[in-house]
Amino acid sequence: MIHYKTGLESRNRILQAAKLCFYRAGYKKTTIAMIAEAAEVPQSLVNYYFKKDALLLQIHEDYITGILRFVEEQVGQRLDNILQGHLLMQQIQQMGIYRDPRSVEVYRYMVDNGLLSPRLTEIVDTYLLGCIKEFGIDLPPEVYRKYIVAQYGAHRELVRVYLREYDPVESKRLFYFTGTIALRLAGVREEVLEENIRKADRLLEEIEISQFRFLP
Repeated sequence: MIHYKTGLESRNRILQAAKLCFYRAGYKKTTIAMIAEAAEVPQSLVNYYFKKDALLLQIHEDYITGILRFVEEQVGQRLDNILQGHLLMQQIQQMGIYRDPRSVEVYRYMVDNGLLSPRLTEIVDTYLLGCIKEFGIDLPPEVYRKYIVAQYGAHRELVRVYLREYDPVESKRLFYFTGTIALRLAGVREEVLEENIRKADRLLEEIEISQFRFLP
């Protein structure tokens, strides 16, 4: 038990150090040696637990799963459906990234290189499938998959090409739109989507989310 606790503490220390290094130096300029120094552990121990990309994936996964838990705990009973939770989670995630240009730079590296943990991909895909099915839409699995891929692609292009400067109002609108691409393709009516977006937006205004920062 003591050995396990020590290992877990070392792992968490490495993750926290990596977040700080990625934030200060940028992802590309950060080295494993820098992370080891910041964590005050041997470089070999960092390599034992993580490769560099795996560190970034774990940081992002922890960030998203923390938001999911928060949404469920804070407003889970007030959500009318899965879609509202999805929209709320998405906005909190993006606001926690785009409030800081250094976080945006690291996030864009992830998007440009298609970095997303398999566990997080599974969580997001399950959410999107649930959103579609709860509106009574039944489609072959391969069609569902195409719609979800289209949504990923729309988000990627928004981040890489169009969202060069973050405007709180316009960027929120764009993220609500790209967050519903799969549902739009599946045939969910515009007025239904807008009603759910308004509900998610009201809930967003009622909760404190400043504690959520992608980095550091």
